[in-house]
Amino acid sequence: MLPIPALLAMAYGPSTLADAASTAVNVGNKILRASLNAGAKASKVSFTFIKGGIEAVHSQSQASLSSHESKVQKISKPLEIIENGLSIPLSFYENQVVKMNNDISNDLMVLKGQNEIHFLSNSIRYFVDSHMGRTGIDRGISYALQYDMKAVTNHLKANSSLRFPGYLLHQSTCLYKTIKEMNIFYDAILHDGHVKDWTPEEVKDEMQKFFGVESNKKYIQNYMPFDLQLPIRRELAENTKEKKSFINFQNLFSADEEHINDIAHDALFILANELIANENLEHEVAKKISREPNKEILLESSSPTAS
Repeated sequence: MLPIPALLAMAYGPSTLADAASTAVNVGNKILRASLNAGAKASKVSFTFIKGGIEAVHSQSQASLSSHESKVQKISKPLEIIENGLSIPLSFYENQVVKMNNDISNDLMVLKGQNEIHFLSNSIRYFVDSHMGRTGIDRGISYALQYDMKAVTNHLKANSSLRFPGYLLHQSTCLYKTIKEMNIFYDAILHDGHVKDWTPEEVKDEMQKFFGVESNKKYIQNYMPFDLQLPIRRELAENTKEKKSFINFQNLFSADEEHINDIAHDALFILANELIANENLEHEVAKKISREPNKEILLESSSPTAS
């Protein structure tokens, strides 16, 4: 069993919420500059909200000696993650529609032998708190969370009778919704600001597209939220009758179309894959930025009040 730093047990408090809220308040006119973090290991892309809006962008361009003026990509629809200042903690809190009232230590009195699950709950808290005051996802912290998730899924695989606690399901769901919001934003950057609204029918059609003479290759995968993919995976598996109707925890972090052995664990599968997708999308965004003359992309959000 891995030792867990005392910092992991830090509880969320009013000051944390206040700090997160201030991030969104200072967003300004919702004009963002996406640029590269040179040599950074935490994340490849950084985002800066430009005060003064589009007028400030034009003023900076006129004052610059550069012959290139960065084009502004218009995000096609309002995104809550932008309104929250790209703050992981604030979006996480807003996704908590129902406040968690379960006390971890009390719950463990019932859930004996579930220390790994206890650690995962603390790991999620650590992940959220560690992203206070920054945009983008710290890759090292993401890997740490994925490592803890892997340990839990292995533990559940070996102890299938253990109950998955409701508070951890709630935490996992809130976090995967938050990471999904960030991924939708990254995907919009890759598609010149267009925000794709996937329907279940489109997801199913996309997942069944294969290429090559044997129709068994899929080299290009569009980002699709994994909470939409999961029911389609089950349906396709049941239709083919070639695979079991459960996701094997051993393949939880793979792209294989396996199935979780309990619907209550869906959130772990979705969260794990959204974290992996985030790294993939960030890499593609960084490549797109590197091809721009000024090595940056300017983004303009859509107003939440716009029709």
